Amino acid sequence: MKYSIPSLTLAFFMLFSVNCIDDNGKGDNKSTQPESPGIITGTVRDARTGQPIAGANFEFDNPVHYEIYPSDSTGQYRVPTLQTNGHLTCFKAGYSSLKKSFSVQLGETTTLDFRLTR
Repeated sequence: MKYSIPSLTLAFFMLFSVNCIDDNGKGDNKSTQPESPGIITGTVRDARTGQPIAGANFEFDNPVHYEIYPSDSTGQYRVPTLQTNGHLTCFKAGYSSLKKSFSVQLGETTTLDFRLTR
């Protein structure tokens, strides 16, 4: 029996392009879509005056990939994470750094405020 190259190509494509179907009859995209990170948000303030601190930085103890996240001009910050628990450190020149524990679910947001002392 003779097979043409286009027929073999089509058969190969059909064989290896099978989409996994879940119980709902929908394609399983779990492996192609990354999980939504958890979000840690809050405000950093001066412990004595209560004023917001702009430009304070935040970092994880065991970062998955190292990044520092700054607070904005109102002292607010927003840090995405794939870690569900750990420690977040806030630091700013002229202030003592402060480390806090956090727990956040992927796709959820949790609030963690900081008050730094001079």
